Amino acid sequence: MKIILLTLLLFSGCKSNLNDENFAKYIENFESIDLPIDINRSNIFSYKRMVFDKSDNRHKRSQYESISSGYHKYITDKETNADYIDYRYLYSLVSNENYYAVVVLEDILEEESDNEIWFTLLTYSSKGILIDKVVIAGYKIDNIEQFVTIDENVNIISKLYEFLPPPDGDYKNMYAKETIYQYEISEKGQIITLSSQIKETKFLETKIGYNELK
Repeated sequence: MKIILLTLLLFSGCKSNLNDENFAKYIENFESIDLPIDINRSNIFSYKRMVFDKSDNRHKRSQYESISSGYHKYITDKETNADYIDYRYLYSLVSNENYYAVVVLEDILEEESDNEIWFTLLTYSSKGILIDKVVIAGYKIDNIEQFVTIDENVNIISKLYEFLPPPDGDYKNMYAKETIYQYEISEKGQIITLSSQIKETKFLETKIGYNELK
């Protein structure tokens, strides 16, 4: 009886260690990055799967590694299709005894185009359990653009622009609904929405984003 019990305990322990090891391998693939970081209009398109290298005058695949399907369970509980979605490792923002915070890039593959990508902030417990997640940046060409700033204290400001048809045929200006989200991560790894502000107006396109036109 003691032998059977010992065998069961050993098997259980090995299984637990295997799960921890898998999560550790997943987490270690994210690049640790020094904050602050800005993902804005000047650099967001450089995260595409195929990036044009001016030095070589040709397209190259993204430097960010794809996440193998065996790790998709840490990102979504839905069935994934590698022919349609390419998840890629981006940044590790926080790593402590309470939680991990990382940014995953979700590249929507549609007829080999680069029309849609999303940056998702995810937080995990030390055991690899998903605590929270929220989209903080990305774009869908001609429809949506979303930018984010994360400061040294991991305070997050995300600006979402949903483009609107111009009123009265005013094609000289760009019209959009702007939503500004402010987030912080709690000590337990929960992503808290501190505020959200919405306005619909016309904007001037700039190098890094959009400025409201008065």
